[in-house]
Amino acid sequence: MRTILYTCDISSIRAVLGRDHIYDTMSYDGSPSLQEYVPTGVWLILMQEEDICGAINLEPMNNVMWQAHIAIFPEFRGHGSEEWGKLAAQWMRTNGASKILAITPYESAKRYAERMGMHNVCVLPHSIRKNGKLLDQYMLEMNL
Repeated sequence: MRTILYTCDISSIRAVLGRDHIYDTMSYDGSPSLQEYVPTGVWLILMQEEDICGAINLEPMNNVMWQAHIAIFPEFRGHGSEEWGKLAAQWMRTNGASKILAITPYESAKRYAERMGMHNVCVLPHSIRKNGKLLDQYMLEMNL
C-alpha cells in the first residue's frame, strides 16, 4: 500500500534527498550542496508499506497554485508510482490548493505527470542549466 507522510523535520528530508543521489537530480547548477540546502515548503515522504520510496516537495506559489517536485528512488519508479502524485494532489486540495504546476527538463518526469492527469502547457526553451548545459523545460498543470 502506498501512502504519504507529512514532515518538516530537516534531518529526515536531507536523509531522503541524500539517498540514491536524489538531490543531485533535483538540483541544478548554482544550487547549494545538500548539507547547505534549507528545505522550504511542504514535504511529503513517499511510503510503500514500511519502505521510504522518495519525497515530494510542494511550494505554494500564491493562494491558488502550488508547484510540485517529486523524487522517487529508482527501484520504486513505474508500476503505479503515480499513486503518490495523486495522494499529494489530494493533500494539496485538502490544504487549499486548486491548481498544481510542475516544471521539469526531464521527459520521464513529464510522462509521470501526464499519467497523474497533468497537461503540458508549454516548453520553456533553454530555461535551466544542469551540468553546464542549457536545457528546455516542460511546464505542466492540473486543476484540482
